[in-house]
Amino acid sequence: MLSSYWNIGGLIVEDEQKNQERAQYGEQTLKHISRRLKAELGAGFSLTNLKTMRRFFLVYRKGQILSDQLSWSHYCELLAISDN
Repeated sequence: MLSSYWNIGGLIVEDEQKNQERAQYGEQTLKHISRRLKAELGAGFSLTNLKTMRRFFLVYRKGQILSDQLSWSHYCELLAISDN
């Protein structure tokens, strides 16, 4: 699941946002993607989850550092830690 979430985050950043931190047309893109994925695949693709997947990809852009010993919940906790 980790690699799936990382890949979804990558698709959002690379394809939808053209490698920018955020899409130029704002949050509407993620809302549209969320609706589409929920309709096709079911629950688990809320706006909040997609934002987390996008952040997951941005923070761990070199996917080879992902550890199978950590769960998605662990990574969500790590992403919540501020660098400031």
